[in-house]
Amino acid sequence: LSVASNVNISRTMSVERRDGYSLWKSGQYKSLWGNGKVCYALEYTALDGNLVEINADKTRTVLFRGAGNFPVNFADARNGFVYFTNGIFTGKIKNGSVTMIKGTDTEPTTSDQFKGALPAGDFLSFLSPRVLVARNNVLYISDAVNRDIYHTHMGFLQFDSDIRMIAPVGNSMFVSDSYNTWFLRKMQSQLDLPTPMFKMEKIASYPSIQGNPVKAVDGIKTGLAIYNDAAMWTSTKGVCIGNSEGVFENITEDRYDMPASTQMAYCTHRKVNDLNLFITAIKGM
Repeated sequence: LSVASNVNISRTMSVERRDGYSLWKSGQYKSLWGNGKVCYALEYTALDGNLVEINADKTRTVLFRGAGNFPVNFADARNGFVYFTNGIFTGKIKNGSVTMIKGTDTEPTTSDQFKGALPAGDFLSFLSPRVLVARNNVLYISDAVNRDIYHTHMGFLQFDSDIRMIAPVGNSMFVSDSYNTWFLRKMQSQLDLPTPMFKMEKIASYPSIQGNPVKAVDGIKTGLAIYNDAAMWTSTKGVCIGNSEGVFENITEDRYDMPASTQMAYCTHRKVNDLNLFITAIKGM
């Protein structure tokens, strides 16, 4: 056997056929995202784009016109809102309605002193109860109650280089800058601070490929551990997994060389019978 397409290889090295793919809906779409309840995408042309909801009947509903054609990143805030950003603006969606978050500081008041509007970023994520936005080398952390704003003096973390990945796990998170991967362990504090405090631990001397990490299902078993409450992502050295205790493993480094020209990786996870399949769509090869 020299070439195998659309097959699964089991733990016992047996080969099983799997379904291929078929066209579900035609058109120019990117930044496809869903949470099992709603599905959003960017419908784009060479000059502009519309943020749309993809419906189960294969129709689409335009949510926001003039969204540009830059990739859009989404995060489920688990309060009915899905936040999104594309590096130029940030907004949120609920029940088909879009609310834009202004990219300028809010007018300070007695109760909201030192608060600013959550900025647009390269991508975003959610670490309960806060929205996280990465812009260049700064990770902005929203207010716990009003997630549209952040504390302008304390509500951010600065890295030495541009951020490429955020992977929340439990009440902590993995973050990759352009050179290293870090575990940010949330510290218990007796102080009433407006933002959480983290202890940074370097766990890999190589970065993630920029893209979306996957929250893996519980009970993924590797050669070293059984991972619960874990995230998976694609790094420059292969597929990685880490849990809320900071346990980290590169599970493909010994078997697969990631192409050096890879620029972005879009990831997803499937479980077929007893197989955990981590699927990476690579751009830039």
